[in-house]
Amino acid sequence: MSELGDKVKAAREAKGWTQQQLADAIGVGQTSIGEIEIGNVTQPRKWQEIARILGIPKDEMGRLVLASSRTARKQRTSRDPDLDVRPTARLRGPVDFAARQIPVYGQAVGGAMGEYIFNGEAIDYKPCPPSLAGVANAYAVFVDGDSMVPRYDPRDTVWVHPSRPAKPGEDVIVQIRAANEGDPPHGYIKRFGGWAGNKLKLSQYNPAKDIVFDRDDVVSVHPVVFVERG
Repeated sequence: MSELGDKVKAAREAKGWTQQQLADAIGVGQTSIGEIEIGNVTQPRKWQEIARILGIPKDEMGRLVLASSRTARKQRTSRDPDLDVRPTARLRGPVDFAARQIPVYGQAVGGAMGEYIFNGEAIDYKPCPPSLAGVANAYAVFVDGDSMVPRYDPRDTVWVHPSRPAKPGEDVIVQIRAANEGDPPHGYIKRFGGWAGNKLKLSQYNPAKDIVFDRDDVVSVHPVVFVERG
């Protein structure tokens, strides 16, 4: 088990619920709850809903999810020190793009700016849209929070083009270096305002505000090219 799995199981049992009852309450299969509780799932997509239903404080649940993800990452790299867990998928040979699946990255943390953790671990897979056919390393992100409402709502999905430069006025997924060396970068969905010297200029809708990051802290800026409404 993991600390996350232990917490979910204890809170579920405190309510007198079975795994099936919790699964029904959040709209997933019973096996999904079982996998979380035994520690096989480190980044459940519906962790915020699980926290709300079980009465686990959101901040505490977020910390457990992040800690669980970090532990899983360390275990993978300790088994193979040369393993690169960043999203570096490459297309080799003929590919049926109608059947190609795009990884979904970004563990939602929340907060006023709608923060994510990008640790290179896929949390789901989505079909590849035609606009990304043939694009290596393309990925998607589940929208969380309301910082970009009305442009995007929670439960929307956005796909990004990781090798095309962003243009001012486009929406982007920006990844920022973590304060602690060795931690995965964090990121946001924002409107790209451009570069001003060594500053990255962004903005959001709700609440409306401008955001600035130092160029040295920026890992990547990837334009959103496709959206699926939730």
